[in-house]
Amino acid sequence: MMKLVKKLLVVAILLAGTNFGVVKAQEQEKNKKAIGVQTAFTSKRAGIGIKYGYNFTDMLRFAFESNYYLSSKESYDVYDESYKKIDKVMDGRLWDFNSNLNFVFGDKNFHFYLIGGIGFAYGHKFSRLTNEFTNEIGSIYDDKGNYVGYGILEDDVVLHKRFGIALNSGCGIEWQITPAIRWHLENTFELALPSLSAWRVKTGLSYCF
Repeated sequence: MMKLVKKLLVVAILLAGTNFGVVKAQEQEKNKKAIGVQTAFTSKRAGIGIKYGYNFTDMLRFAFESNYYLSSKESYDVYDESYKKIDKVMDGRLWDFNSNLNFVFGDKNFHFYLIGGIGFAYGHKFSRLTNEFTNEIGSIYDDKGNYVGYGILEDDVVLHKRFGIALNSGCGIEWQITPAIRWHLENTFELALPSLSAWRVKTGLSYCF
């Protein structure tokens, strides 16, 4: 999925350069706004989100978005210092909030754009301790997800809370289907905590006004 999106974006940029020669700014009015919905994907999750855009100039656009991702169905093992398996972990729900600048090129109906900005990511991680790990020594967390030290692990589900500031970069393409409706597809990388960083593919529709 990620490789296909990257190839599509590269082809779109090459076509834009071929069709327009020296790429010019898209023909948008200054102060144009757009609000829409989108679906978002990572290699492990799927989610939904909202998006808002505002054109400072014909080529420079501010974009804000918020996305909610469902829990991942994949789990992975956790080992202690002696490489003994002591835990099973599954990624839980994830929210992100991003403020980006888009540098937009293209013609009247077809555009591509570069993305750069910052964001905030907040997610859950679940430790699913089974009878196999009962009475093993490992990390213990309280009911708020705070680390409290090493001790005997109980047969329980422990919630770990994770959050961090993210740096965003990427690119996208969009098609002005009608003067009021726009479709977009973008691929971004959000660099945050190691457990929250990921490539994200987003596509959706916006109402322009």
